Amino acid sequence: MFDHVLIYVSDMPASRAFYTAVLSSLGYKIIVERPGTGGVHSYGSSRPKLWLVPASADKTASERVHIAFEAKDSQEVDAFYEAGLKVGAKSNGAPGPRPHYGADVYTCFLADPDGNGIECRCHLPSA
Repeated sequence: MFDHVLIYVSDMPASRAFYTAVLSSLGYKIIVERPGTGGVHSYGSSRPKLWLVPASADKTASERVHIAFEAKDSQEVDAFYEAGLKVGAKSNGAPGPRPHYGADVYTCFLADPDGNGIECRCHLPSA
């Protein structure tokens, strides 16, 4: 649905470790690296979709952003969550069904290094 998302981060190495870990579980990788810019990185599968940009005096770290990544199935949601925990992410909700969001929703919630809400969800097949 979106062309791209840009997040200003306060700690590029920590953010890079977090996003590389969780997004690789969904088949995404770093597409663009711009070391001369303070470490701009972009993730995607074939073209840049999620950009990480170092915060600066005029562009502070993004706050209270919520991004939900789509997974193919519950196993990808579980892998996303575990990858995040392995690099020190804070859990904001373990993987599981969320019937209050919809009968078929299976999701998890993590906080990135700047405290942004990062979700991974799939829609389970109908029984």
